[in-house]
Amino acid sequence: MSLMPTPAVHIPLTHVCLTAGLLLTIACEGPQGEPGLPGELSPNLTTLQKALIGVGGQEALEGLASFSYTISGFDATFGANVSAYGSAVVQASFGNDVSYDIVGDRFRVDRDYRRTFGERTYSYSEIISGNLGYIDGVDSVFGVSTAEMPSARWGSTRKHMMLTNPHLIYQQILAAPTIASEAGVGLHDGVVHELMEVEDSAHPITLWINPSTGRLSKLSTMANYHLERDTAVEVHFHRWQNRDGLMLPDSVFVLVNSMLTHEEYRSDIAVNPELAADLFVFPPDAQPMYVEVEALWGAKSHQFHQGMAAVGLPIDKYQRTVAPSEPSEVATGVWFIRGPSHNTMVIEQEAGLVVLEAPLYPERSAAILDWIASEPSFDDKPITHAVVTHHHHDHSAGLREFVAAGASAVVQERSLDFFQGIMRAPSKVLPDRLEATKTAIDFETVGTMSSLTLPDNTNPIEVHHIPSDHADDMVIVFLPNNGFLFESDLYAPGFGGTLARAVELYEAISENALPVTTIFGGHGKSGPLSELAEYVGADGL
Repeated sequence: MSLMPTPAVHIPLTHVCLTAGLLLTIACEGPQGEPGLPGELSPNLTTLQKALIGVGGQEALEGLASFSYTISGFDATFGANVSAYGSAVVQASFGNDVSYDIVGDRFRVDRDYRRTFGERTYSYSEIISGNLGYIDGVDSVFGVSTAEMPSARWGSTRKHMMLTNPHLIYQQILAAPTIASEAGVGLHDGVVHELMEVEDSAHPITLWINPSTGRLSKLSTMANYHLERDTAVEVHFHRWQNRDGLMLPDSVFVLVNSMLTHEEYRSDIAVNPELAADLFVFPPDAQPMYVEVEALWGAKSHQFHQGMAAVGLPIDKYQRTVAPSEPSEVATGVWFIRGPSHNTMVIEQEAGLVVLEAPLYPERSAAILDWIASEPSFDDKPITHAVVTHHHHDHSAGLREFVAAGASAVVQERSLDFFQGIMRAPSKVLPDRLEATKTAIDFETVGTMSSLTLPDNTNPIEVHHIPSDHADDMVIVFLPNNGFLFESDLYAPGFGGTLARAVELYEAISENALPVTTIFGGHGKSGPLSELAEYVGADGL
């Protein structure tokens, strides 16, 4: 028997409906009275029964085979502000079309993004079929396409679609009722809600059900952010409307760490539309691959990866190894590790090794640690320091891994409190080495508009704080015995970058009277100072 919606009448509490297991049997005694405003649901119903009524009933939910809608709104990210303590910043506005074939286990999102970074509109399609995905069009601000969707992006996109379309969760519960359990009550917007916890491969999801209406007000879960680690995620649902017997929300809001990061307003909502099969076809030469560990990694870190994709800086390729071609010894004891997207330097001193930059995530730092352990010339020296150029996620999220290996963290004093909080953050969703070791944490700071020296007879290191509109804790690292300078996000040797930031770098080198010969970028390659001078038009400065 199917679960049907409660009639839109007031039902006296003495005339409650009987319940049996998962399904509701309509067996109310007494007169129903005249039609009126929808009455409160019987308190005798289970939370699941109320939830199913709230979306239009079990029969309507079981009959949902496909849906489509158009959305407009914006995406914002945090962790990319000038200050480490800033709030979320709007990165893009969008108008997207969503087509979801539940029966075929496939969906497509046709995206039109207007991004603040690059000030351009980007149109591309994300197509997912089963456990494979493809991105048709240019999704990066650097003018390239991800094309074959990495499993991490697949996992994060799948998770985002499920969290913003809770009917998919309800259908999972109907297929396997034991994954859901009642979890007490909670207060939301001044109203006591009944909670239902749903098992999930990434992290349990809690559904907040209004006990009077059965409506889902929000869901809450935890996700991994590569820098912040365990991070609270909430998805709020508003303006539920009846669409061919099924209740669907017109607006959806995603909050990360209580900051609004995704806002969407839906229109042209269709229930069970006929979707053309060619919507979900990959190009003939597409060869996407599914890697389970990467898919779960992306699902656990879903909002981070979705946020970076919205910015146009997708960081989905799992850089968990250092390829033999990446490290090169550019001077005695000085190694430049040029990764697929982010670079690192390792400098050998008498007391141990200093690592410049901890980009991306702990897994990348773990790969660098493995390479260090395998390099015979280092002779098992300890890692004494790990320097981060600034607080942005993609340049500092691996710092915890080096600290867990015994390194002192070198940060600019403006972000000291921020990084101290990062080191104390729990990491249960995706445990890292620091979560497992609980090691003592040491910091060394670079003063504002000052410098810190890590002395050594062969490879002394100077860390200079410089003014930058990109990050107020920006530092550059100079090796005076070689004339080498390492920097991130100000200039990409071999490629260029944002002119204003390149000017900041050139002026900082000049004002600090640094005898630089070669610049090594956190992005890009390495190149002579003359290349930077030509790029910024130094004669005109």
